[in-house]
Amino acid sequence: MKEIKVRLYRSEDDNYIELWKVINPEKGKTQYYGRYMHNNEGLWIYVADPLGYCERDHNVPDDVVFILCDENGKEYYRYSNADENPLPTLEEVIKAEWNKVKGSITHNAENYAKDFLTEVKCGETTLSLNQWLLSFKDPDLYQKAIADMFGYDDNWLYGTKSGKEIKYEPISGTVFSYLGHEYQFTAVTCKHDICGVEWIEYKCTDAPYIVEDWNHRVKSYGNDVGNYYDATKIGTMYDIRTARQLVADALMKIYPQAERNASLLYVKKSGCKILLKLSYEEAAEILLGGELHRSKVLELIESEKQKNHFHLYTRENKKSIIAANPGIIDNTWRY
Repeated sequence: MKEIKVRLYRSEDDNYIELWKVINPEKGKTQYYGRYMHNNEGLWIYVADPLGYCERDHNVPDDVVFILCDENGKEYYRYSNADENPLPTLEEVIKAEWNKVKGSITHNAENYAKDFLTEVKCGETTLSLNQWLLSFKDPDLYQKAIADMFGYDDNWLYGTKSGKEIKYEPISGTVFSYLGHEYQFTAVTCKHDICGVEWIEYKCTDAPYIVEDWNHRVKSYGNDVGNYYDATKIGTMYDIRTARQLVADALMKIYPQAERNASLLYVKKSGCKILLKLSYEEAAEILLGGELHRSKVLELIESEKQKNHFHLYTRENKKSIIAANPGIIDNTWRY
């Protein structure tokens, strides 16, 4: 039976791998091991390029026992791949500890997993805090600042270029320990650099919290567990996701769906006429034309009720549109 003393070097990554560093390794021996944590498996593995891509290689034999220690080498757990995992990830412990106290804290819960996937897929946010912040991104008020950010929503949102932390309040009774290190939940008040709005983000921090010199922000662990903002104070804009859905919902009422997954017909005029078959969301984007001011979006919806720019897709409607527009290019085949 071989024993190896290790300490946590890096929390779980997108591949469900924690990285653990060997304490006082022998010369020429392995210095890092991975712990595969999908479904809290806790499987010890060898990893390739541990300080780079940290790719999973192969499993550590069952006769190797790992002694899990804190930063000072004090032992807390020991187990091998033949044993049941005794230690969940720090992220799982953070969730459990937050669940104990969140009932007494006014906050908004966010789905960070959904937001990550949506950001990757189409570059849009689903977080209510971000959508609230984007409501203040009015080009009529902050034209130069938005231009300097190249117009990108990400550059307006906190965590990129805009915003600073102005106040830290440890939440009483929330201190907990993980591998000998003490953590707590801290209410962090933030202020937007351009529009000046303030909000609170609840973070898991060290106990006591540490503000890092390099970015002047509190050192935190895992995703923020919640936030709070004054929802009664709203800006003049919609974010694109909210605006598109609002208009799409309105179009479904203006052009009632004859069947599930119905589509709309639209004649595009750009030198020549092109007949398009669109989803309600695609039609909404055409109607918006990049307009995200709340008042203007509502005006566009009311205008569409009075003068229709679309037609519900049916064979009869398609035939009549083609007959009324000689030379039109039929592009509905793409569906």
